[in-house]
Amino acid sequence: MRYSKYSNHQPRHQNRRAAVFVDYEDLYASLSERLDNRSHPDDLIVEVIDELRRYLLEELRTPTNLTAAYADFSSLSNGSFIQRTLALQDVDPRFAPTSVQANAAEIQLCAETMDVLHQRDDITTFAIVTGGRAYLPLLQQLKRYGRTVLLVTLEAHRSADALSFMGEEVFVDAYNLFSEPSRKLLLGDKVPSAVRNGAAPREPRENITYLTVTNDAARQTLEIIEEHFGQYEEVYLTPLLRKLSELLGDEEHDPKSIINDLEDAGAVWLEKRRGFPYDYTVLIVDTEHPDVQLIRQDYYEQKAVEPDVFPEDEPQDPYYYDDYEDPVYSEESGYVAPEAPDDIDYPESEAREVDTD
Repeated sequence: MRYSKYSNHQPRHQNRRAAVFVDYEDLYASLSERLDNRSHPDDLIVEVIDELRRYLLEELRTPTNLTAAYADFSSLSNGSFIQRTLALQDVDPRFAPTSVQANAAEIQLCAETMDVLHQRDDITTFAIVTGGRAYLPLLQQLKRYGRTVLLVTLEAHRSADALSFMGEEVFVDAYNLFSEPSRKLLLGDKVPSAVRNGAAPREPRENITYLTVTNDAARQTLEIIEEHFGQYEEVYLTPLLRKLSELLGDEEHDPKSIINDLEDAGAVWLEKRRGFPYDYTVLIVDTEHPDVQLIRQDYYEQKAVEPDVFPEDEPQDPYYYDDYEDPVYSEESGYVAPEAPDDIDYPESEAREVDTD
């Protein structure tokens, strides 16, 4: 995905963590104004949250330990479904009733953000996701305590102009976190924000000469990409190189050289993206390449025939219990099955039978 330019960051370290606070109510309302009645704002909000956390983890190496969304969910037409979906996405839905106060979601978000600021020293990055609210006092307070702050908003340019003294690096254009179909749905024929920010749109590749991928390490690299990054259209190059170093080994294989070989063969290509705190590179797999198609086919065929693996503590028998012992043999009684624990109620159709043959 494409991002704006940022330089507001702290040195990386292992204990760095991020918290994401979503003004769900405001973002939902802003998206509803831009969508027709057939589209659902909650689907787009999930995209924003997922892509933001992915970028924090893969590019800034800052895992998100806390994500919370604030709204009066009872006022939304599908509020119960939204809360369930958020919970499944590891987002804590925080109910803020408008019957108590009109801007309850905004106030509760600020209060809990300040609580995390003073209670969690490991949280060094605070991302506020909203539709158009600037959250100026909150951002100022977080910066006073030396925290990295990001305001992810649909009104990034307007906010940046009005609050220029906060620094351009604070503002993230939420449009850059949407998928291409979602951006098209929201913007229609308008110029995408990624283009406004200086990132070139993806150009169709023409007159590509496909060469055979003969290097075993290069073919294995395509398998690794499919296994670990196959769900993404674009793969961040930095985490991919780390994964290749981990699985292939730097001493025997140079990950950058392997990527270059794949690019020369036409199997992948690289593109630059504007990002924070610096520009970054993404890798895109050419699914039309014959070797890519063959490797993906072999990978999924092999994956489909792999036998189910049951951990030792999770046996295949759904009615297995650790204290249910095997039948024992004695000369007087033959094979005898121990009594099952009293609290086990086996279905009659699946009652155990002891094979004494």
